[in-house]
Amino acid sequence: MGRLILQRLVLEGTLGMQNAADLAGLLATALEASAGAAIDLSAVHSVDSAVLQVLIAGHRSAAESRAPFGFLDPNAPALRDALVAHGMIAADGSPLTPEHDFWTRAVALLEDEAV
Repeated sequence: MGRLILQRLVLEGTLGMQNAADLAGLLATALEASAGAAIDLSAVHSVDSAVLQVLIAGHRSAAESRAPFGFLDPNAPALRDALVAHGMIAADGSPLTPEHDFWTRAVALLEDEAV
């Protein structure tokens, strides 16, 4: 059994501008309180550009502190649809630029859980 090294953030429903500030606060708290963040979007129905911007900012903050940051399932339909619609990944799920590869890499919650 592995040791928990990332904080899991479970998000649900429709994520848009109306909850982007709350998400930014959750990410900041998670990154301050743990070694990184693993975002679970399996129960999310849609994601808009405001939320994508918050996720990019979270990724950058994590990178600055060398903390892992990513998605438990980078192929979650709502995330994938938003990323394709906003030109961040190709329709086949591949990143369009090297800086967008974090969208497509799954993270593990446990140190011995290889994904």
